[in-house]
Amino acid sequence: DLTFVDSDNTLVIYELTSEISNNDINVESGNTISLIDTLTLKSASAIHFNSGNDVNINNLIVVDGIFDGVDLRTVNTQLSWELGKLYGPGGIISKGNFDIYTSGAKSIENNTHIRNDGICNWEASCTELTLHDGSVFENYGSSAVLNIIGDSTLIDYYSGTSSTAALLTNKYNANINIVNDGVSSSTFTNKIKMENTGIILFNQTQNIVTLSGSFYSTSGSVTLASNQKITIDQSNNNFIVEGNTSTYIQNGCLVDIKTSGDVLSISGNEVHFDGAIISNAGTMNIGGYLNNSVLTANTSFTIQPYSSSRGLFNVKQFKSGSTPTFGVINVKDADLTFVDSDNTLVIYELT
Repeated sequence: DLTFVDSDNTLVIYELTSEISNNDINVESGNTISLIDTLTLKSASAIHFNSGNDVNINNLIVVDGIFDGVDLRTVNTQLSWELGKLYGPGGIISKGNFDIYTSGAKSIENNTHIRNDGICNWEASCTELTLHDGSVFENYGSSAVLNIIGDSTLIDYYSGTSSTAALLTNKYNANINIVNDGVSSSTFTNKIKMENTGIILFNQTQNIVTLSGSFYSTSGSVTLASNQKITIDQSNNNFIVEGNTSTYIQNGCLVDIKTSGDVLSISGNEVHFDGAIISNAGTMNIGGYLNNSVLTANTSFTIQPYSSSRGLFNVKQFKSGSTPTFGVINVKDADLTFVDSDNTLVIYELT
């Protein structure tokens, strides 16, 4: 056990490594550590930054253990995370490369805020990451990219109605790419909330992305790539795109809305369909004061039941005075309603 206590000095540490299991390192109130060049946590050790001062670390390697503290901790160059827990109300900012890998247990603990300002690669070898009550993983700013690669499950360890659900957020032109490794799928479980004002690409086209929490986008863009299959699965789950968001649902995209309580609602700035198939047991809405009528003659989509359950498909209001133009709408044993429209619709083919 190593404790930095009651210091009137500013420390610079070139390398700090916990080599043996169960080390406990404490940085107590009154200390100022201006820089740690390299910090390595190994074998279930813990470090607690409770000095009351911000901490800068060039390279953080969490092989295992607990990275904790009330201090704001900024990692400038490289954050590597194999096992263990990121913890503490002070928050963690990653400004460089952030690699999440290996299949062992990893969690962001209660009310911990992680902000990625750089390039974060959630590798295919990391099959599971848990966000606890009130925790936030924030992808922040135009230089931020979060690549979720392969067989990835994001779990919200949500303990009940008095708790706050975990949040994955994409802000200020940041990018999230959910992409292939060739064999796998991605799942966002339980009460995970996804919020977007940046750019999100669902492009894991060889398998399924399952959303069992809520998705909410108010600006930026959302793309469901060609041949992507996305499943909205959990009663009362909402996938909502509105505000200044542009939506692109590309050729061959398959969207399953699995239960009667699930809702897929797309309004926002503009919508582009290109041959998507919607299997719907819940409710799908297009419109609701959609700003631009860019459903063009090339647009086509198919509405059909999910399994044997028929859902509702509502075409709602567009920008007042616009002329929304639909290409081909194929209705296969489903209910399609044009409702509350102040506009003149052009439909090239309705079958």
